[in-house]
Amino acid sequence: MLRRNLEGLLSKCYRYGALRGVELGIYIKYMESGQFLSYESENFSYQSTILEQKRLPGSKNYSPSHLALGIAKKLQGTSAKTATAPAASPKPTTEPI
Repeated sequence: MLRRNLEGLLSKCYRYGALRGVELGIYIKYMESGQFLSYESENFSYQSTILEQKRLPGSKNYSPSHLALGIAKKLQGTSAKTATAPAASPKPTTEPI
């Protein structure tokens, strides 16, 4: 990952994790280099129950295909010559990924 992408990601994690009532954890494994990166907001308490939390009713679990679909819809909307409604947000699954 390019350094600027990582810095942008971490600054967004910091800002989002600092919101009142939000706990944030992100984990990245670089398969080729074997490096591991983690970020957890202050008082992050879900390390041991992440899989359980993902299975709870109402949990929103995104996959790369969900995000790619949302991005593609947004790109199509910006290239249209006529005004269109904003692209719908990607629909998360309530099933564990």
